[in-house]
Amino acid sequence: MNMKFAEQLLNNFNYEGQEKALNMFTDDGVFEDFTIGFRMEGKEQLTSLFEGFFDPSQMKHRFKALSYKGDKNGGAIDYTWEMQTKEFLGVPTNDQLINLRGAMVITLRDGKVSSLVDYYDAAGELRKLGGL
Repeated sequence: MNMKFAEQLLNNFNYEGQEKALNMFTDDGVFEDFTIGFRMEGKEQLTSLFEGFFDPSQMKHRFKALSYKGDKNGGAIDYTWEMQTKEFLGVPTNDQLINLRGAMVITLRDGKVSSLVDYYDAAGELRKLGGL
């Protein structure tokens, strides 16, 4: 994996690119969101996750890879995430743009993501919204 792969993955984390993002995972791939505590495994669960998560009627996303450190077996992507949504982690946004910073730790197998664990800082945005 390299920066180009990281950019391609994150550029497809949206409604239009979700199928391409899904195809970057192995059939038994795992997506874990450490911040809110959920884990999805396999194509069926990942498809369900992406369909709900990238529903443009609920929220709009823009991810940007800032750096990648790793090798062909995996590594970490440092990224920013802009989100427009009515609610963030149960707190109304009042149409404020959500700006997050995070890191995804990725394990690769045969050039595809076999495991992705996402860590991001939600506390700052929750404070801004009055939720903390």
